[in-house]
Amino acid sequence: MTPDFDAPVNCGTCGTHLTSQDPKNFHYSGTVLKRVQCLNCANNEVVELYVDTEVLTSQLMLLAAIQTYPKKTSDEALLRWCVALDRVTQVMSRIKEGVKTFETLVWYDGLKKLVRTKSNIHFDKGGLELDTGCTGGRALIELTRGDARLTLITDESSTANVMGVQGIYAKEEEALALINDTVKLWQTEWSKS
Repeated sequence: MTPDFDAPVNCGTCGTHLTSQDPKNFHYSGTVLKRVQCLNCANNEVVELYVDTEVLTSQLMLLAAIQTYPKKTSDEALLRWCVALDRVTQVMSRIKEGVKTFETLVWYDGLKKLVRTKSNIHFDKGGLELDTGCTGGRALIELTRGDARLTLITDESSTANVMGVQGIYAKEEEALALINDTVKLWQTEWSKS
């Protein structure tokens, strides 16, 4: 049964009444709707996950990029958000530097040519995987090891350095290791395949 996304509900965390006009996050287990959250509580959960675990997520990256802060919160919670989002901005800056290295040493050193010839590429070595796909002039490159994931996006035909982070689920050190280890494998093995 499909839920009525416009029906008024209460936030499963704070109990705030949400109308059809309020943004909501829907949490599922498979196809079963488990709970609905107001945007404030959903964002707070993402920030608290980072504070507790240092795991970067795509939603957290977006919150930091647009400097989103909670509307209803204590001064202490607001300070935690500010500190966390400031740290995320710094961490993402370091990861983006790694992405620029990847772009130069892997993408422009042959992966681009390979991807333009054969869209879906897969490399796997010691649990580190690189997968690519292209659509609509964009190339997606996903680096994974265990639960850590970093997805990069670029213009598949551009000669400019335009590669960026599309998605992430990793701690800083895991994301940087995904990049650095992929660069090493590209230079020593994968580019010769």
